[in-house]
Amino acid sequence: MQINLNSLRATMLSFLYPVLFVLPAAPSNGQVPTGGIVMQRDWDSSVQEGDLVVNELSELLSGLGNPARNVGPAPGLGIYRGVTYLMPLKEAVKTLGITVSVGSKNMVICPGFPHRTLVAYSFNYTFDSAFNEIFVIADRADQVVAIQLYAAAAKSTSAVNFRRDYRIYDFINSRAKSHIASSVGHSTKGGRTDTIELDSVFVDPTGKVNRMTRLFLPKPLTELILFRIGKIKANAAGR
Repeated sequence: MQINLNSLRATMLSFLYPVLFVLPAAPSNGQVPTGGIVMQRDWDSSVQEGDLVVNELSELLSGLGNPARNVGPAPGLGIYRGVTYLMPLKEAVKTLGITVSVGSKNMVICPGFPHRTLVAYSFNYTFDSAFNEIFVIADRADQVVAIQLYAAAAKSTSAVNFRRDYRIYDFINSRAKSHIASSVGHSTKGGRTDTIELDSVFVDPTGKVNRMTRLFLPKPLTELILFRIGKIKANAAGR
């Protein structure tokens, strides 16, 4: 009796990792072809969580995409500096010219993002002069789905809109203001392109610009976020 090793591998992976898609066998050239984003089976969980965060994220992305289960590939969709949607993590790091080791690896737990699916890899590396850290966000198969730049300060806050009810200045790491005298501002760009640029700024009670992030969200991930937010809100309304 002959055993199909590829089928056996896929069966074993499906038991070990409860994901939406099973990673295909690598071809002879060593590159893994992508059939779409690889996520937890419950990525679109409607369990109510973080109402304030969900509402803030929903408002910022409103009009910049439509809720959709967009789990397929998007060949050639650029995210940042040559990195494309679902590019393998190692290839993305090489493309960005990063020469340092991974600083940390953390699950993205921000309410509204695909549930228990994405991981943020951080690198202490300077980009665009103002940012001293980069987070490369990947799915369960280490395919890049977003990128966030981080800075401990910002030269100007004129481009962002500050509001009293804004709280989150770092969606990838779920960082929010904790003092009523602090303030957070946001701005979005790219409503007519396939990748949204979301800038967030945190100003401490003394008026000092303390943190700034720039999050690059490609259209498929934006639509997945809006889809899950819709389910969370519908579930909350039905209670």
